[in-house]
Amino acid sequence: MFLQHMLAVTRDEGMIATVLPHGVLFRGGEERGIRAGIIENDLLEAVIGLPANLFYGTGIPACILILRQQKQEGANRVSAKPAERQGKVLFINADREYFEGRAQNYLLPEHIEKITTAFDEFRRIERLSDVLDIATLRDNGYNLNIRRYVDNAPPPEPHDVRAHLFGGVPKAEIEAKAPLFAAHGLDPHDLFVARDAKYFDFGGELTRRADLKPAIEGNAGLQTKEAALRQAFESWWHEHSPRITTLAGKLDNSVALVELRGELLASFSQTLEGIGLLDPFQVRGIVAGFWYQSKYDFLGLMARGSRGVIDAWRTSIITALEDKASKQSPLEHKLVKFLLGDFVARLAELEAKMAELDSQLKAAAPAKGEGADEADWMHYPQWKRIALKGWYRRACRGL
Repeated sequence: MFLQHMLAVTRDEGMIATVLPHGVLFRGGEERGIRAGIIENDLLEAVIGLPANLFYGTGIPACILILRQQKQEGANRVSAKPAERQGKVLFINADREYFEGRAQNYLLPEHIEKITTAFDEFRRIERLSDVLDIATLRDNGYNLNIRRYVDNAPPPEPHDVRAHLFGGVPKAEIEAKAPLFAAHGLDPHDLFVARDAKYFDFGGELTRRADLKPAIEGNAGLQTKEAALRQAFESWWHEHSPRITTLAGKLDNSVALVELRGELLASFSQTLEGIGLLDPFQVRGIVAGFWYQSKYDFLGLMARGSRGVIDAWRTSIITALEDKASKQSPLEHKLVKFLLGDFVARLAELEAKMAELDSQLKAAAPAKGEGADEADWMHYPQWKRIALKGWYRRACRGL
């Protein structure tokens, strides 16, 4: 009913994006007839499946329907979709694109970028999206169940019973991961030695699980690949970062902001995708996340210039120090990390050591009722907070 009302009040060639429960995609009866009419009139452009537990107050998954109202052409009403999308519906299965929170799930900027990219490109992407024509949907009884058309379930984990019993790594499993090894510049023969025609063993120096991580991180091929990635990023940043400073003084010029985002996204993707270490969606997600975290800084730069941005950072740090109820740590601020990076790292080491010593002291203390004073242990972290608060306040005012 809500969707029909939206269609009734939408102007010609207007677009609709609405969130609905999945039931509208496959329920029978009169709802099937409504779906048939929407599909046959070529109003439906995309069906996007979202993760479960995304909305406050309900754990059920939802979907987004994208529709485009028809337009009048002579005596007839015809589809207003772009020519290449007419007679087709895009299905995007994004129910695995989320960040798991304590109470609910969240869509991060990189997840949103992945979904919007799939919609903009309107094409089949393995395990994410597919495009179907109206005839196919008609043959399926106008059932729009997303998983019927785009199954993103992970492949079953391979199990080699012989390897479980007698050890060894099946060569077939390593060959299946060859693209992943190649993307990281890692030669499997640097880690494995042949046992026989079907199995590998780990190299002689890899005798414990703890040996594996340093062996991979110290691999020459992997380091070369990561160095190429860092060099490509540095070149990109050196070339395009000056464009950020040009925002200064462009007050209320939203066009410049949108253009800058598009430029950074396109150039970053073009530069880093060729390295092959990250897939295209990961690359675009990096810029999307950076933009989301920095958008208020960009707006401040447009309104008040670079000095205004620095003043805002300084105010945020001091506020976090003085507000006892704030959950924001001043140590996490980008300016503190930039100016006091070594100090922050050293402080983290000391805090870890303090926690270790504190646990040892508590373990050695007498049990409650045998002379132990629990209040003595509670004051120790407070001394650190009081001392740091005064020190940071003086340091920040000195900035």
